[in-house]
Amino acid sequence: MPRPQRSGGPPILIGGNSPKRTLPLAARYADEWNGVFISPAEFAERNQLLDRLLDIENRLPEDLRRSIMVGTLYGRNKEEVEERVPSYARGKYSSEELKQMGVLVGTALEIREQIKEFEDAGAQRKMLQWLDLDD
Repeated sequence: MPRPQRSGGPPILIGGNSPKRTLPLAARYADEWNGVFISPAEFAERNQLLDRLLDIENRLPEDLRRSIMVGTLYGRNKEEVEERVPSYARGKYSSEELKQMGVLVGTALEIREQIKEFEDAGAQRKMLQWLDLDD
């Protein structure tokens, strides 16, 4: 493969949520931080911490792109969503508990609103994980 046409090399994305290890590494080295499977409130908290860590590293907040990867459980209506929850959650969690764990759950409009919550928390890019390969 040819080398990237960048003097500094390819962009670095660091994913994870740990405030003790991952976020300081992202603040120091990354071009993008990717939070994984956390709620919008947790994303907002980590986002604020990143701003403080970037300041310590003499970097600006806009130097680090913020993204989120979340699971997605979609249904055409509420009944279909609730039918799919047990299979997705292996019988362990309700739809509300899944949302708190960083899973988008609902109809198209509900998922759209949940994506907006991540945008409001500072997510510039969203990666939706679709695992229902039979659908």
